Amino acid sequence: MPIDVSQFRGMFFEEARDYVAAFEQAVLQLEKDPSDKASVQEMFRAAHSLKGCSSTLGVNDVAAFTHVLENLLDHMRERSVAVSAELIELLLASSDMLGDLLQRAREGQEPPPGMEPLVHKLAAHVRVQDDAPAEVSHGEDQGTLRGDGRMALEIRCEPNLLTEGLDPLPLLRELYEVAEVESLEADVSRVPDLDALEPERCYLAWSGVVDLEDGPEAVREIFEFVEDTCHVTLAPIEAKAPAASSADETAEALIQKSAGLDRTAGEKATLRVATERIDEMINLVGELVIAQASLAQTAGGLEADEAIAESIERMGRRLRELQQCALSVRTIPLSTVFFRFPRLVRDLAAELGKQVQLEVVGGETELDKGVIEGLAGPLTHLVRNAMDHGLETPEAREAAGKPATGSIQLAARQEHGSVVIELSDDGRGLDTQRILEKARAAGLVGPNETVGSDRLHAMIFEPGFSTAASVSDVSGRGVGMDAARSAIEDLSGTLHVRSEPGRGTTVCVTLPLTLAILDGFALMVGRQTYVVPLLSVLEVVKPAREDFSTVLDRGELVSVRGDVMRLVRMRDVLGHPPALDDAEGLIVVVEVQGERFGLLVDDLEGQTNVVIKGLDESVKTSPAILGGSIQGDGSIAFILDLAGVVRVHLALRRTPALATPESESPSGI
Repeated sequence: MPIDVSQFRGMFFEEARDYVAAFEQAVLQLEKDPSDKASVQEMFRAAHSLKGCSSTLGVNDVAAFTHVLENLLDHMRERSVAVSAELIELLLASSDMLGDLLQRAREGQEPPPGMEPLVHKLAAHVRVQDDAPAEVSHGEDQGTLRGDGRMALEIRCEPNLLTEGLDPLPLLRELYEVAEVESLEADVSRVPDLDALEPERCYLAWSGVVDLEDGPEAVREIFEFVEDTCHVTLAPIEAKAPAASSADETAEALIQKSAGLDRTAGEKATLRVATERIDEMINLVGELVIAQASLAQTAGGLEADEAIAESIERMGRRLRELQQCALSVRTIPLSTVFFRFPRLVRDLAAELGKQVQLEVVGGETELDKGVIEGLAGPLTHLVRNAMDHGLETPEAREAAGKPATGSIQLAARQEHGSVVIELSDDGRGLDTQRILEKARAAGLVGPNETVGSDRLHAMIFEPGFSTAASVSDVSGRGVGMDAARSAIEDLSGTLHVRSEPGRGTTVCVTLPLTLAILDGFALMVGRQTYVVPLLSVLEVVKPAREDFSTVLDRGELVSVRGDVMRLVRMRDVLGHPPALDDAEGLIVVVEVQGERFGLLVDDLEGQTNVVIKGLDESVKTSPAILGGSIQGDGSIAFILDLAGVVRVHLALRRTPALATPESESPSGI
């Protein structure tokens, strides 16, 4: 019965994206070091795997293009094509074309008109180089296989060979072209019974005798790009050939001896699961956590005996561990986003006439898949801004006593249950005086208002705000940084800027590990519980009456330890009647968009972890409310969007709100 390969198309496009990313990274590495043979091999491996997968699934445009590209890469492996700036540009254009072809194939569209001219360029480059004398490099390390003449050969395939898009038969045919094969037999001892056979797994191995007049190098090159999934062992014929019954153990020992490798266990097996299933699992685990909290609260009210209380507590610990384990299934490394920036920096540097060195640190840091998918856009805006506004031209840098080449560092780390991403440059830094002038001209700052450096630095994220003297193709319209901040806040993250004139600027992005669970701070407004992100809470204080004041151009203010900030009456924002006495409440100091605000609330419940539940638009009538969560007693706690809270507060300053009766639910809920 033929296999319906169409069911694997979704998986193919996911893996194809990784192949294209690996190809582009190898091209950029080759540009830095033209003698790096490993980069050429990585490009060939990616293109070959992509060709095999696309051909199998009928993605013919990709298969046809990679076939021509693979021909050029094969010549590069043989060192018959010299690495040049023209070749690097051609390879990068091929990477872009592969991405475009895959996107069009996924959407059922025709290939772009630029495909055919690029194919001709690839083929022409090979023909031109074939006419030139080849430069063959003979380094000290000619491979791990040694020996001459008749040799015992063993080929052992990993089970995942076929799922990697590889086919051993073309490799065997090529073996017959470069060597005199005296004998070659298939080892089928690992093939299971028919009812246990999995069509996607490779169970075969081969062993035999070959005569290698030119040494083992030709055989090594055939299998070099599949060395992770197809292990080849060559030994002088005088040595006792490995017995079929212990082929795996003997092959492993020979590989370690000849290649100097210490392979112990194989790579960890992976399983691709639809995101929807993972989300459903996380949701069910969250429901279990809520049910356990309700059970614990009920048992506490009934004064259950010690054994029951201990069992409930133990169950709670295990459920929290299960919840963290379930959430970790959705985490992926930040390198899946970071990989695109070396190419972006390279192209922008050429466009801007600047010399830039990018350093990426902490790409292995893991983050929720949903958060990572929303990061590409804002990080791109931040990198482009650092390239255009932050770094100077080589001439300006040398005049300032700096190296001509500017530096940008993109670093990530886990910190206190969150992920911190810092984008730093060693450029000119922010011009606070120019920012202040622009802010006053735009009405963001009063004529005589004194503004701290933190708030001034945060001004660059205001809508339409730009200090650029002219608009370029890269930036200057004042929309990119605002979009970056909005996207980060949509991910429940925060932005903070540090800058020093002449030394550079650092943009710090702090994000939650997951969007499914919120580390929050629970507070009371009226009789309703609300939760704010713990990342945004700086401190909580009990105010005195003399701490409150009103300033004409800033409205109501509150002083906290000598720091004067805007006062946000949460009862007004959330639609509760005003409190009788401000001094009876508490001030929760939060940072929103680089500015500190004092939230006046009635009471606190403390730090909490809540499972975020979406609210229907017919229920969520206030922009200050992001979502909801069910508490242990079955009541609902509303999760606040602090940026929305500030927007409502500023709108109320312009249009005073009418108080609602205490009996009404907040925000009409």
